[in-house]
Amino acid sequence: MHIIINIITMSYISINGEPQNNLPDAISYIKAQLDNSNLKEMYIKFQDGTVKECGENGLQWYSLLEVALAIVSNFNANFPCRENEITITKIQEAMMWQQERTRERSLRGVEGYSQK
Repeated sequence: MHIIINIITMSYISINGEPQNNLPDAISYIKAQLDNSNLKEMYIKFQDGTVKECGENGLQWYSLLEVALAIVSNFNANFPCRENEITITKIQEAMMWQQERTRERSLRGVEGYSQK
């Protein structure tokens, strides 16, 4: 699946060449166009299947939370404000809930497998 996203507006431009208004069901990689006047692209290939079942073949989606946290934390170190602090807290909260999900799945013996 080939997805193009406008990073500035966070809107989907196309998926497999077709204009889009809705979110896709599955994303294998993203091609991001940063702006229309100066084309800059970024490709992100996401993990396809679990690492235990398919091997490591892409980026885990939650790694983007870690990247976002580092970026906002850097912004906040240089330009501190309440909004940045709230954003940092919410990203940390999202990361905490994903760790809780992993812990719970590990206790049930299904972590790393395509099982509920």
